[in-house]
Amino acid sequence: MKKVLIVDDHEEDRYVLEALLNGHGYTTMVAHNGAEALNAARLHPPDLLITDIPMPVMDGYTLCRTWKADPVLGHIPLVFYTDTDPEDEAFALSLGAERFVRRPAEPDAFLALIRTVLEETGMPGEKKVASLRAHNETLIRKLEHQTRSLEEAMRRLSEEAGARATLIELLEDRNAEMERFVYTVSHDLKTPLVTISGFLGVLEEDLAAEAAPEVIREDIEEITRAVRKMEHLLDQLLQLARIGRTMHAHEEVPLADLVSETLQHLPPVPEHVRIVVAPDLPVVHGNRLRLREVFHNLLENALKFTAGVPNPCIRIGVRQHNDERVIFVSDNGIGIDPRYVARVFKLFEQLDPDHQGSGVGLTLVKRIIETHGGRIWVESDGTGTGCTICFTLP
Repeated sequence: MKKVLIVDDHEEDRYVLEALLNGHGYTTMVAHNGAEALNAARLHPPDLLITDIPMPVMDGYTLCRTWKADPVLGHIPLVFYTDTDPEDEAFALSLGAERFVRRPAEPDAFLALIRTVLEETGMPGEKKVASLRAHNETLIRKLEHQTRSLEEAMRRLSEEAGARATLIELLEDRNAEMERFVYTVSHDLKTPLVTISGFLGVLEEDLAAEAAPEVIREDIEEITRAVRKMEHLLDQLLQLARIGRTMHAHEEVPLADLVSETLQHLPPVPEHVRIVVAPDLPVVHGNRLRLREVFHNLLENALKFTAGVPNPCIRIGVRQHNDERVIFVSDNGIGIDPRYVARVFKLFEQLDPDHQGSGVGLTLVKRIIETHGGRIWVESDGTGTGCTICFTLP
């Protein structure tokens, strides 16, 4: 049953409305003025408010303003039922009232109006629940959006932090290379210059002393060797600087063919050195010339460190490790102490000063592999056990 609150300071008028509504299935509450009506409604909210306008303490207009502004009562329809001037209707409706009815009204017409108002506005409890549900859904959507935004921001921050850490590590590595480069320029490159300068002085003295042609030829050969050493070192440094800066066309490269080409361009390999190439080397996607430099340097390195060992053997193959395809070049040479494997790819690092080399080759190899999106590492059980250089290529 729908509950109607009747607000009127005239007892007779209240009684007439109560009798009419009670006789047609409504329950009623009564109040003598606006203030009393507000207190009663907040304790027991009605489904409809019917109010007169002139009343003591709080009139109908003030009641309507307060009623419609109330967060709980504002959904409940309000009907003015009064004998005031009809010109007041526009003002009364502007305050938010649903209807303005002049008293006395024909009972059937008044009851029909009440039903219409209730149907149009719905039960206040239902409206409030629907409003709260819609409000909650809006809040949930906002919360989900904010959560997604926060997760995206956290993901970006995590990626940026990872990128910064990688960049810092790269910059530290490059800075270390630069320090070694400065050292080399001041030392390694200076050595051939000192040799050239010294032998030019010797050559000048031998010419002044009219030395034998053989002596003059030896002076010139020493100068030539120093020039070639400097030229080789500068050439490797230039190659290292170009990697990653110059774009090269990538293609499908069968590694078996590439290794065969590389072996043909190596200096003559001693007959007692055995080189075994696996038949199942894969086809990779990369720059053919750069990848040939990789195998050229790795094979030269293996030949250098197997010189002097009995039955030298170099193997080039591929193995599967988890989801990665690992390509390797292994030898049975002098090996590396596990404590020093991390230094192998450092610029100008020479772990064995008795073996000739610029200290650039393996740094060059590492840079090429990394610019192809792969990684490279060394495996060795220690001195005298040989060495395997492994790398991956996407």
